[in-house]
Formats: sequence, C-alpha cells, structure tokens
Amino acid sequence: MIKLYNSELNKIAVVEKDAQFTYGEFINYVYVMRSYFLVNNYRKISIVMSNGLCAYVAMWAAYLSGGTFCMVNPEYPPARIKCCVNDFDSDIVLDGNNYDKSFLDSLGVSARDVQEEPAVCNEIVYVLMTSGSTGNPKGVCIYRDAFEDVIKTATDLFGLSDKDIGGQYSNVSFDMGICDVFSFFSKGVTVVPVVGMDRIRPAGVISRYSITFWYSVPTVLDLMERRGDITYANLKSLRAMAFGGAILFEKYVRELFSVRKNLEVINTYGPTEITIFSSAISLNSINYENYCDNGTVCIGNPIPGVEQELHDDESGSEVVIKGRHVMAGYLSQIRDGSCNQTERSSRSYFTGDIVREKGGALYFVSRNDMQIKLNGNRIDISGIEALIRSRDISNAVVIEADGKLVAFLSTEDTRERLSEIRKYLKDNLPQYSLPGRYIFLDSLPKNVNGKYDRQKLKEIAKDTKS
Repeated sequence: MIKLYNSELNKIAVVEKDAQFTYGEFINYVYVMRSYFLVNNYRKISIVMSNGLCAYVAMWAAYLSGGTFCMVNPEYPPARIKCCVNDFDSDIVLDGNNYDKSFLDSLGVSARDVQEEPAVCNEIVYVLMTSGSTGNPKGVCIYRDAFEDVIKTATDLFGLSDKDIGGQYSNVSFDMGICDVFSFFSKGVTVVPVVGMDRIRPAGVISRYSITFWYSVPTVLDLMERRGDITYANLKSLRAMAFGGAILFEKYVRELFSVRKNLEVINTYGPTEITIFSSAISLNSINYENYCDNGTVCIGNPIPGVEQELHDDESGSEVVIKGRHVMAGYLSQIRDGSCNQTERSSRSYFTGDIVREKGGALYFVSRNDMQIKLNGNRIDISGIEALIRSRDISNAVVIEADGKLVAFLSTEDTRERLSEIRKYLKDNLPQYSLPGRYIFLDSLPKNVNGKYDRQKLKEIAKDTKS
C-alpha cells in the first residue's frame, strides 16, 4: 500500500489561493474521511471536483479505505457528469454541493481517534472516465496493485522528496493528475493546485510559487511560448519538468534547455487503458538530441512490470503493451462479463499508436484511427500535421470533414505564410493528401485534458463552410 507522508507534520502540504494546510491537517482530514467511508460502507465513491484540498483528501481517503474511486471532471456538461456517475453505480457522489472543507470540519474527529484497522481492499482502485471524444465516456478500470507499482516508479523517476514544491496542473480526472496526487503526498511534496486563470499562465505559477517539479501535457509549453514566458526568470526554480498525454516536440525541449541548462526533462508515454504510463525517458541538455528525431522526442523505455511489442500491419508498427499494468477492462465489459479473462501476466492491449524505430528508440508517428481512406486513398492525417509544424508552425491540426481535409492553424503569422505552407505541402504530398481548406483561429480548442478537441474542430469546419 502507498504510505501517506507523515515525517514532518508542520510542513505545508497544500497551498491554495487563500489558505495553506499542513501535513498534520491533511492527514487528519484524510483519516476522518476514511472513517466516514468505512462506517457508511461506501465502497464506490464518485468525486466530481477540481484540483484542490478537498479532492485530494477524498482520493486518499477512498484509497486508504480500500474502496474504488471514480474521478469526474466538474467541467463536463451536466448530462455527461450524470452519465459517468450512473455508469459507475456510485455509493456516494462528492461534489461542491455536498462536500467541502466545512464538511470535513463537521466530522470533528481527530486522526488520533480513528482506528486504523486494515480495510478490505477492492481489486479495482479507481475507474477513469475517458474524455468521450468518440462517443459516451468509457470507464477504464485500473488494478490496485498495478497502480501502487507505477506510483513507486513515478516517485523514483521524478526524484520526488519533501524538498519539492509540485505544480499540480493536470485535472484530477486525468490519470496524470491522479499520479500527481499520490506521488506528491507520499513523498511530502508541497502541492500547489493550478486552477482558474492560472491554467493559461503556467509560467507565472511556476515563478510565483517557486515550483521545483511539474508534470503536465506538453501543450502548456505552447502556452508559454506564445506569451514569451519560457525565460530563466520564470523557470529558474524548476528542478525537473515531466510531460505525457501528447507528443513532446523537440523545439520546446531545446527552448527549455536554452534557458535552464541544468533542467531535467522527462517524457512519459501510455494510453489511458494502461496504468498511468508505460514507458519513459529522462533527458538533459547534453543527451536530448540523441532521443529526438523528425522534430519529436522518443516515447522512452518500458517501465518495470511492462512488456512492449510491435505489431506490424498495413498501417505500420503498432505498440502492443502486455502484462499486469493493462486495465481490468471497461466498466461495460466487466458488467456483462465480456472482458478478457486471460492471466494478467499475458494480457495484451493494442494501443492504436503507430511508431517508427530509429537507433533502438521508438517515435510516435500517428494513431491508426488518424489514418483514413478518402476517395480510395489512404491518408495519414498526423503526417500532414507534422509537415506543417516542420515549417515552424506551433499549432496545426488537420481533420476530415464531409469528405475533405481541413487544416486549422493558430500561429499569429500563419495567415501571411499560407502560400508558403501550401507550396511546401504541394511539394511533399500527393495531391489527394492536400488540405482543401485552411481555417485560422485565435487558438485551437482543447478538451478538458488539454489535448486538441478534434470533434469541436469538426463542428467548426461544418459551421464555416465556404
């Protein structure tokens, strides 16, 4: 079981905008909440909350009570929140209407008075709801022991200690956010939840709170670059930055090292259906170029407990992950008994991620669901995006809408460079792969996990037909 840090109880555990809480206070809240879950036999706990003290307490209390928790992003539309909660079949739903710090204070029990008898533990530690970009959200069921293994790996990989101040950026309904919460509080990190307007100025948060460790999607680097915020003054407190959930581009890594030569940059990779992440690599200013190719950083080496293979077909080489860290199944599969019942050690998950190998390292190429057939021709959408980005265009997303390719661009000077981009693509792509339309936006929409919202872009394309 993951242990909650308790070495220095006066140390600051959480720094919120208007308050700070010590580890002594945090531990107290966790154990009174744990007792509340046990007394009421709440075994399936939905937590509909943003990053912050109350969410962190509920997650740790659910874990230590042996229950299963399900994080739901409160920014989801009400209908989607209801769908997630109902699908999970919750014993209790904690949200801003029935659960806050005053609720914790009202329990009025000291952690010293709470019996810490061992709890019976559910095999599934949490259910992670996918963003639902391809339909209704799917509940990914994660094994408790695999989760504990990966948190141990993460704390070692990230080099976390009670000297660190962690910027908690990823929403706690995202597996990277869950990793933050359990790795940080197990090592005595002072945790700064990044919420509200601070999310669009991450460098300001890093500077203001002297953040030493940061883990997020790489799109925050685009936010920083567009504002001119990748500077020594803003990032001087950082010891390490880790990224995952999307492609990490070499140009951003180079910029980071140009202002912070002693920074460590960690790239993690892994689909939602694998416990948090399945491979990783640590980069420094001296070795990073050895692990970059065609403008991207490699996905790294498998972590302990993960086996990684390549499956070759007409789409290319697909990453297949095997072993104990593969999910138990989706909620719907577990309910109807259709999930894979093979031994966990031999279970496989075909990720849908197409990669290429160079010098023993794997580099992400595309999603097999981004390889489409249009008028009988196979087209790799991500390859078109990569070509556009190679012209020093930070943001480029290509979609198929109504049988045509549409390119979305947001870089300020892109409109003036459109003829140059068109010519470059024409010189490097077959005619059938050329976007038929280009749409310029002030910024490209992202989903709640910070990834480009392709479904929203399809809607925009339909609304802006010419």
